[in-house]
Amino acid sequence: MTENRESARLSPIAYLRQEETAATKSEYLAGELFPRTGGTANHNRIVISLCSALVEAYDLFTYG
Repeated sequence: MTENRESARLSPIAYLRQEETAATKSEYLAGELFPRTGGTANHNRIVISLCSALVEAYDLFTYG
């Protein structure tokens, strides 16, 4: 049997309880869970490097 989509939705409290122990984190929207991307140390290093390179390029372009 197929499960009704409405009955599969989580309450906000159930989401928070699940999120405390989840191996991967999710976003919660109207009872549905969506996998959250990033959040690892390696991902953060990549983002910081990219942002630093963009600031440097902007400064070179703006100030010569």
